[in-house]
Amino acid sequence: MPVITLEIGPLDREKKAALIRAFVENASEITGIRPDAFVTIIKENPVENIGSGVDTLAVKMGR
Repeated sequence: MPVITLEIGPLDREKKAALIRAFVENASEITGIRPDAFVTIIKENPVENIGSGVDTLAVKMGR
């Protein structure tokens, strides 16, 4: 069972569903593995926990 994992900042339900669909469809097409064999895990991280350069993403976003 292939696993696709994405770590990202917070997303709404619709965006998560779109990402899962796109990742699985593309991975299935490329690998030839049935879409229902894939497991997708989205790990949401608060923007305060994501660094970009020397600042947190929260700082870069003005939060």
